[in-house]
Amino acid sequence: LAVIALREGTPAHAALLSGAVDALYEATGGVRTYTSDEPWERTLAMVRTALEPEDFELEWTRGRAMSFEEAVAAALG
Repeated sequence: LAVIALREGTPAHAALLSGAVDALYEATGGVRTYTSDEPWERTLAMVRTALEPEDFELEWTRGRAMSFEEAVAAALG
């Protein structure tokens, strides 16, 4: 979803969603379905490049603070 947000020209939304995903994985002990973390790291690098560092950190932190329901609503929104 972050890549789609980037393609739509909304890098702040991409950072928000990325933060939410990271927090949800951490909270649930989830495992990414990739064979490596390369796709995740590549996406984060693209998102970071598209934003000023302080803007990335702000949105990342907001995303990490979201509940599951809020994250779903943001993804659909």
